[in-house]
Amino acid sequence: MAMAIGDVQEPESRSESRSESRFLKLPIELRRHVYSLLLPSTISQSSQAHMNILWRRGCISILQVSHKIYQECADMLYSTNTFEIDIKYDSIKFRYSWLTHSGLKPKILYAFPSDRFQHSVQRIRHFVINVEHVDSYQGMIKYNCGGPGLTAGVKGQVRDFVQQIGMSKNLGRVVIRLSNGNKVLSDIRRVKVHCIEREKNTEVTQSVLDPFRTLKDVRWAKVGGSVTPEYATEIEQAMTAHYTTASHMTLDAKAEEMGLDPAVLWRWKHCWNA
Repeated sequence: MAMAIGDVQEPESRSESRSESRFLKLPIELRRHVYSLLLPSTISQSSQAHMNILWRRGCISILQVSHKIYQECADMLYSTNTFEIDIKYDSIKFRYSWLTHSGLKPKILYAFPSDRFQHSVQRIRHFVINVEHVDSYQGMIKYNCGGPGLTAGVKGQVRDFVQQIGMSKNLGRVVIRLSNGNKVLSDIRRVKVHCIEREKNTEVTQSVLDPFRTLKDVRWAKVGGSVTPEYATEIEQAMTAHYTTASHMTLDAKAEEMGLDPAVLWRWKHCWNA
């Protein structure tokens, strides 16, 4: 299913008018209800550490039926689901983790965006973004790079990602988490003797999120992880300035502020009994 999200191409235009199916003659609300039952969808699973995005597997062959059905399904598939992205010094990956019938949660990482995935990036509205900034010791082991160069490399990847999604209009929920890539070291640094050093490191590492300040028109944003509360608030306010200064809040914005799942909200708005 993940490969299909990135690799299924839009069908070639055909003359559908002469033999249009009865399904396409149904009201758009009914067609969308059918799509919601067939297409893959995401669910959020929260833990003490962070929120995981899991995919419910579905049928994506319907995207290859016709040009019209492709457009309707693609809009729903990309705009209502949440995409989890991992950003590291050397890569930007789409994390595809799905829920099996036995309860297992396997995952696969795909390059983001792939060549065939590029044209659909602007349809995505909801992101969970994991940014990893390891310390210099781990950086030398993993990437043969440390110090300011390591910070600059991660920040460059964040900037590239922001440029990729910057052309998207009306972004919905954007959750950003910054981690140092080592839970053991994080626990050690909670000891009082390391508090001063940790504060200095946090001020440096959190700067990799600065490119998110240029990401505008976000309805709801949350920044967490290895950042100071003041810095997190600054990034959130910069991303949501357009909506926080508006004289009114739309239904979508209110629902997202309350933490409603985007797919559930969409079905509630468009499908009477969903």
